[in-house]
Amino acid sequence: MHLCLFEDEAVRHLEPLVLTRAAGDLRLGVRTLFEAQRAAFPHDGLVLHTRRLIADVTAQEHPEATVNALPDDHAGMLLVNARYRPEPGALLDRLKAAAQPRETARAFVQGDTLVAAWLPYPDATLLDTDAIGLAAVEGIPTEDVSDASMITHLWDLLDDVGGRIAADVEALGHRGHDGATIHDGALLVNPEQIYLAPGATVKPGAIVTAEHGPVYIDAGATIFEGAVAKGPVFFGEQAQLKMLS
Repeated sequence: MHLCLFEDEAVRHLEPLVLTRAAGDLRLGVRTLFEAQRAAFPHDGLVLHTRRLIADVTAQEHPEATVNALPDDHAGMLLVNARYRPEPGALLDRLKAAAQPRETARAFVQGDTLVAAWLPYPDATLLDTDAIGLAAVEGIPTEDVSDASMITHLWDLLDDVGGRIAADVEALGHRGHDGATIHDGALLVNPEQIYLAPGATVKPGAIVTAEHGPVYIDAGATIFEGAVAKGPVFFGEQAQLKMLS
């Protein structure tokens, strides 16, 4: 089964952030939408559909994927809207159950939005457009998924960021401080809830506290002298936190 993460017309509401990147590359907590979707749906191959204007950038960012082209093996394909935020529960289980070789084609819609679709035999012209919508699944039986969590507006990216960080940390299962540098004089509060990736650094006098939620410090990130990092919080690769910054 191939997983195709696609863009639709509504990505325009996420401008200007999507002017230089695919909607799926927007980060909600620790993970991007693409990262969460790939983890949620087991697949044999990854296809990314995006606007032609940013297709080259998307291909460069994701060398593991095929961009705007169907594989040649004619395997079944699960389409998933790049704006869909997968959450554990009945809906996610239903989408995964639908994407089986013996299952017939089915689309999952929320109003006029195509959330997902299982296509045992995807049309060769499916990706020949900048936006995939309901027209792509015309004639296919549909199910309403009004409870699907969709990122529709810029402010949706800021909704419950702390909760999303905590959920991502739990899902990723990363623990410990192996390979990180923690200088003498640095203070880690509730350290079992603090993840330091290899290459991360906590300088003398810095305070990292996970009393109110997990702290995730990615590779190459630095918490400088006198700075205070309070969870739930995520610091990406090469990030820097300085006192009063």
